[in-house]
Amino acid sequence: MHRADLFLQSNQFTGAIPTTIGELGNLYNLNISDNKIAGTVPTQIGMMSKLRDASMFQNRIGGRIPGEIGYLTDLLALYLDSNRLTGPIPTSIGKLTSLVDLRLRANKLTGTIPSEVGELKNLEYLRASDNQFSGTIPTDMGKMLKLEFLYLEENDFDGLIPSELGELHKLQVSGPSRMDHVLKVIIF
Repeated sequence: MHRADLFLQSNQFTGAIPTTIGELGNLYNLNISDNKIAGTVPTQIGMMSKLRDASMFQNRIGGRIPGEIGYLTDLLALYLDSNRLTGPIPTSIGKLTSLVDLRLRANKLTGTIPSEVGELKNLEYLRASDNQFSGTIPTDMGKMLKLEFLYLEENDFDGLIPSELGELHKLQVSGPSRMDHVLKVIIF
């Protein structure tokens, strides 16, 4: 078996991601970003067990992030930002223990961030800003000790900022956002 990559970014592709994408079992890199792709992320994506990088940002992809995403245990990067995704982050996200970079910015994701994100021990970059998340920030995020960048601005969070975020010693504070300012006060 050999490694395969599929780079289709920055074109004018339309329509939905075909469900047959799950048959690409040797695919390591999938980049369909910066197109006009609509529809949903098919559940069959969970069959792509060798996938390391899934870049689907800046499209028109809607619906929910499928729970089957949790089968991609070797995934290093997941870029779903600037789409039309709705609903909550599936709890199966916690199974992506190899994940280093997760970008969900500029969607219409709702609900709370699941506590299972605390299982993402290798995560260095999390951008979930500009969504409709609500409730409190999970205290389990304090377990993500490799996290360097955390962007949660432009949501509807409330309650207290968890003191556990103070355990994130690698966290770098940058940008003018209100959340960054608050984290700077807590951590430094």
